[in-house]
Amino acid sequence: IQNIVELSAGFTQDASHRIDIYRLELLNDTPSRVVVASVTLDDENQIIKGDKNISILPGDEFVARVAADIDEQVFVSIEGEVNYPGPYVLTEKNENLNSILNKAGGLTNEAFTKGIKLYRKVNDSLSTPIIINRNNNDKSYLNVLLKSGDKIIVPKQNDIVNIHLGLTKIYELNPSQYPTKMMGVHYEKDKKANWYINNYAGGFGNQANKKTVVVEYANGEVKKTRNILWFKKYPKVEEGSTIFIEKQVKNQENHDNKNLNSRYQIPKSVKGVVIYGNESSSLTGEKQTKGNIQKSSPEEIKNGQPIEEKKPKDTIKENILEQDNNNNNNK
Repeated sequence: IQNIVELSAGFTQDASHRIDIYRLELLNDTPSRVVVASVTLDDENQIIKGDKNISILPGDEFVARVAADIDEQVFVSIEGEVNYPGPYVLTEKNENLNSILNKAGGLTNEAFTKGIKLYRKVNDSLSTPIIINRNNNDKSYLNVLLKSGDKIIVPKQNDIVNIHLGLTKIYELNPSQYPTKMMGVHYEKDKKANWYINNYAGGFGNQANKKTVVVEYANGEVKKTRNILWFKKYPKVEEGSTIFIEKQVKNQENHDNKNLNSRYQIPKSVKGVVIYGNESSSLTGEKQTKGNIQKSSPEEIKNGQPIEEKKPKDTIKENILEQDNNNNNNK
């Protein structure tokens, strides 16, 4: 075996120094390739584990195994507020963000940890952002695992909140003063998005939709207004956030009612009169006569008596006489 390893120019760097020997044998008159032996060699190609007296026959095949813990070198890069930015090799299994930050000499005094961004390569030309959830002083975000080609960006401290002004009162009144439709204001602790809009941008514009205010945080995370019954819960703003306001949909009320009806299948109200044109209408106590509907008494319906047609008043004089008779009776 030592001669065979030397004839094949020795082991490669990622070899495990284990060799499996296969031999073609007949099993139940069927040729079958079986493992004859497995041996492990040292740096001088001497057998240190396995059968040292194994014999080599013509047709034997040798397979050298790759070490299980050896991978190709994989790089990640880190930029921004670290002491030694640049590419770094992942030297351990499941290496995380904290390990790379330590290799880069740690964070500088101006590092903005809430804004750390991670981009992961999809292919040679595309990358996708990975949101690193950073809550208060919790350092669990440092445990995110890294992969080959990952790019880490650590920004500088940012205490500015940006407001998109396109649908605010201040932009409606004086748009020429804000050509970029953006305004930067100083961060105020524990304030929500509507507070910044009302105090710095003059409130919502006429076309603004108060139900859909969106806040994008420095790390790429996005939150929007939560509507609970008739109440609106606006997202909280942090350092480096950007506030966006969506435009109100035309005929919003009709649109909402349409969605409500389709969701609960509320039928539309129907107004109409049904007139029966045959004698069966007497079952309801009504009969069609010359375009008029006349009611019968319950006794007539019960006894099956025909309904007499009542003639309408023909002249105004008859109506006046009848009204006088009624007045005399009342007296």
